[in-house]
Amino acid sequence: MKNLFKKTLVVLMAMSIVGAFSITSTAENLKQSIGIADEMVLVGEDIEYLGNGLVLVTTIHQQVEPFSNETIYSTNNSTYTKTGSKTQTFRNSLNEVLFSYTVNGTFRVNPGVSASCTSSTASRSINSSAWSLSSSTASRSGNRAMATGVFNRRLLGIVVETRTLNLTLTCNVNGVLS
Repeated sequence: MKNLFKKTLVVLMAMSIVGAFSITSTAENLKQSIGIADEMVLVGEDIEYLGNGLVLVTTIHQQVEPFSNETIYSTNNSTYTKTGSKTQTFRNSLNEVLFSYTVNGTFRVNPGVSASCTSSTASRSINSSAWSLSSSTASRSGNRAMATGVFNRRLLGIVVETRTLNLTLTCNVNGVLS
């Protein structure tokens, strides 16, 4: 009986280790497919339950640059660059990612004075064959990076659902992304 218990315990531990690697691998693959760099850290997350089992997860990431002007600006008031992204990810009731859409923004920050967007791009990742991206645009205005993506779900070749994602990544005068 003790041997059976030990074998079961070993099998369960092995399964949990494999599962942990699988989750990490999936997260890393998703980060790469939607254009989030390794130096990006999560600074905000919001989860919205849409009904019919759909979940919309909105995340904000910012790039970490060691020894950048950002870490020392308080002593010399120099401007610096802030890079970040905002992503919306649709998941189904099984927690599977259907698709993700990201706006990437680069901002010039003069601490306490101004922030302006210098670059805006959009990227997407589609994991479900039922969904497709029909249009995508990226723009910038003032301290905002913006992107609009229109996704269609088809059934037997007919569009049965359309989701329009309007993403805005904003940087304030203190370099805080929202």
